[in-house]
Amino acid sequence: MSPCPGWCARPSRRLSAVARAARGAHGVFFERHLASRVALPPTRARAQLLFFGAGTTGGLTWATSTYILKMVTVPGKDAYLVTTPTLTGGTKDTEIAWKDVTRPMGYHPFSTFEAQGTKYYLDELGTMHDEAFPSKLEEALNK
Repeated sequence: MSPCPGWCARPSRRLSAVARAARGAHGVFFERHLASRVALPPTRARAQLLFFGAGTTGGLTWATSTYILKMVTVPGKDAYLVTTPTLTGGTKDTEIAWKDVTRPMGYHPFSTFEAQGTKYYLDELGTMHDEAFPSKLEEALNK
């Protein structure tokens, strides 16, 4: 026995032709619509991705750009060479005179000292190439 009594037990040819056409049109529309959403998200989603990416990259760069990767004495000068990370993953070398070292001014969670207007963070567990660095740094900060 058919679950649908009467006229719906045997669909007409015209109804099935319309249904096939509608299904085909829906499939074409859906595929195009889906492809456009996958390839290029709506403007709001693009803006959210852009701001999230820029915000996290900027925040991480601000927080970690003060970190000293390497600190070595410059021979023949009362200065040292500091290597810090850059935004693109490279390194930047800066020569700093001991007379320019001061306490950090302003707020930054990672700052041990300031020199020439730039803050630097020296990790206490890091390896220093000169054993006199901690005492020289402490003396420079307490002047």
